[in-house]
This record gives sequence, structure tokens and C-alpha cells, in this order.
Amino acid sequence: SLYVVVTIDIDGTSVNGSFTFSTVKYAKQLLDMNAVTETEKNLAKDMLAYVRSAYAYFNDGEEVAEINAILGDYESDTVINTSDAKLDVDGLSGATFVLGARPAIRFYLSGEYTVDKFSFKVGTRALSANEANLGSDADGNYIEFTLYAYEMTEVFSYEIADTEISGEYNLVAYYEGTLDMNDAALTDVVTKFYNYCDSAKAYKVAVTAK
Repeated sequence: SLYVVVTIDIDGTSVNGSFTFSTVKYAKQLLDMNAVTETEKNLAKDMLAYVRSAYAYFNDGEEVAEINAILGDYESDTVINTSDAKLDVDGLSGATFVLGARPAIRFYLSGEYTVDKFSFKVGTRALSANEANLGSDADGNYIEFTLYAYEMTEVFSYEIADTEISGEYNLVAYYEGTLDMNDAALTDVVTKFYNYCDSAKAYKVAVTAK
């Protein structure tokens, strides 16, 4: 829910009012209205599914329960198929996802090739140099991309100029890695993050198609 304070100026006199706006309650109202078309109702459901998975990822169980009461099993959690894993990081020392409020994908440089030699794509979209953040940590120097959630389940690929080297990596490969580590807590977070990104993608597709 959003808490909004509105100030209205009427002939030089300011009048204040506070309002609470809830995306969940708004969507429920749409679903209960006979005048709303089925297409619009499905869009509202896709929006709620997206909001639900976001709340699950950010650990707001109360909001998740409220949306579950409305949606039931509509667009419930995706089953992650590990056969879709893409893990080929030739020319790099590694790759990983950084989860949190601003999730990112991070590619670690091996030191053999400089940053300017790399070109990256997410899905079929070329990533620009302006989208890249350079940094370093205990694991070495890296190139990092922070993107919208709906792109984070796509395959990230790269090529290294003046070589025949290319590679690819995706969130499914990261998820599979957590299974190999037997880290149940991390697997749970990655699963919630995957569902968050997957439902964001579904909502974007629904909005685009409307």
C-alpha cells in the first residue's frame, strides 16, 4: 500500500488530505466489477501475480496471503527446469547473480582480456557500455549489469572481440549451483527471485499485448 499526502490550494488556502492507495485492493475492485472486460481482468490478475511474487521475494508474507486469497493458484510459482541452465563462461573467471533490493548479474574478468573487448547481450538485446558498472571485490574485477526484473531470467551472452570466444550464463544456472551447494536458504531466495522476475516478464507481455 502507498500512503499519499495531497495538498490542494483553493483561492490561496491550502487544504491537506491523506490517502492510502493499495494496488491489491484496486485490482480486487476491478475483478469484482461487471463492467470490466475479461481482458482487463486478466491484466489485473497478471499484475497481482507480479506484485505477489515481489512481496514473496522481499519477505512480506501478510501481503502475499492477501493476494493468495484473491488469486488462488492463478500464475502460481514456476517450476524451474535445470535443463535450461546456461553455463559457459570461457574467457572469464566466473559469473554470478547479486540478489537484494537492486539485483544484478556480475561477470568476473580473468585478467587475460580487457573490458573493452567484451560485448554483452540479454536475450537478443545488446547491452550498452552505459549499462555496465565496473568494480572489484574479493573475487576480482567484474562487469555488472543491473536490469529490470523482467529481463533477469533471459540468457546473458557475450563475445570477446578479436577472438572466437563467446559464452552465456543465466539465472537457472545460478539456481542449479545453489542445489549443488546444498544451501537450502539460498536456493529458496533464488527461487523467489526467479518467480519475481518471471511474473514481471509475464505482466510486461500482458501489458504489451493489450
